[in-house]
Formats: sequence, C-alpha cells, structure tokens
Amino acid sequence: MEIVVATRNEGKLKEFKHLVKDLNIRVRSLNDINFNKEILEAGTTYSENALNKAKKVSVFSNRIAVSDDSGIEILAYNNGPGVQSARFLPKLTYEQKNKKIIADLKGKSGHQRTVKYKCAIAICTPEKKSSVCEGECEGVISTEPKGDRGFGYDPIFFLPKYGKTFAELPAKIKNQVSHRAKAFKKAKEILIELKNADTTK
Repeated sequence: MEIVVATRNEGKLKEFKHLVKDLNIRVRSLNDINFNKEILEAGTTYSENALNKAKKVSVFSNRIAVSDDSGIEILAYNNGPGVQSARFLPKLTYEQKNKKIIADLKGKSGHQRTVKYKCAIAICTPEKKSSVCEGECEGVISTEPKGDRGFGYDPIFFLPKYGKTFAELPAKIKNQVSHRAKAFKKAKEILIELKNADTTK
C-alpha cells in the first residue's frame, strides 16, 4: 500500500516514516507527487485543517492521504499561538521564535510555564472516507533552547519526567510520548485496517 503524507517538512516526514516502518507501507511526500498548490490552513481547529489537507491531497493523488496539523499552546500566551503556531511571528526563524518565547516568559515559574503540544492526524481515502485522530503532550517552556533533534518548538518544549526537551529526546522515546505519536497510535489502527482491506482486493 502507498500513502501520501501531506507535508514538505522533512522533519515531519522522517518522524512519520519511523512510525510506520513496521507496516510495510510506501510513504510519499507532496514533493514526490508534484503537488505544488498551497493549502490554506483557515480552520479554527487542528482537526479542520488536517482534514482539509488530507481530502485535497487524496483527490489530487488518488491515494490514501495522511495529514497532520499541530500546534503549541502556551499558558502564558492564553493558550496561543495554537492553530496559528506555524504562522506565529512569521518574519522570525524558529530559532528566533523560541528565543522570544523564552524572553517573554522570563521571571515566570512553575505552572506559569505550562505548555501543550497538540496534534490532529486526518486520513482520507480515494473513496472519500475520512477519520481524524488527536493527541496531546504537556510540558513546560525551558529557560534556554536545548538539543538539535526535532524541529520547530522542540528545543524549548521541556518534559520534566525525562529532564530533557523534545529536541534532546532519542527518537525511540519521543515516538512514544509526543502529541503526534499519541495521535498516530490511533491512526495506525486505521491504516492497518485499510492495508488489510487493500490486500484482500
């Protein structure tokens, strides 16, 4: 079975391939199918955005499409930037965004530094059947960026249980505890069902 992951983000693609490595599924990206259109993320929830992308990519490719939308919700920002996470402070690099968030939270401690990563994964088939799975992970904003694994806000997303940021965690652990991993655990069951149905055709 072949699926298209609706992303050009190499970090996300690598994470997703790692998560499905035991399913013997061929994974393609938007670049692989020459999908050049921009899909506006105009929804008010992660689920809306993920489903919109999955549907459009599935129609374009005539394949099963998997899309995720995720964001970071910082208590000190009134749970923002949320669904706007990818477009938050658009003129800054993620390195600069992370430094600004740390600066904004200077002097705050404990509960005030609470942050959540949230993710919705949508699966859409050429027959227009769709499903959405959600997951979240809670941590705190670190006092300095650490680690060179991961991407986005990972260097400042600190998990007290492990004493490390997402960007420091080994892939094996991150792919068990992350928001995306939790959502994918549910989505994996759906992909297994689709794969089994595919082999009986």
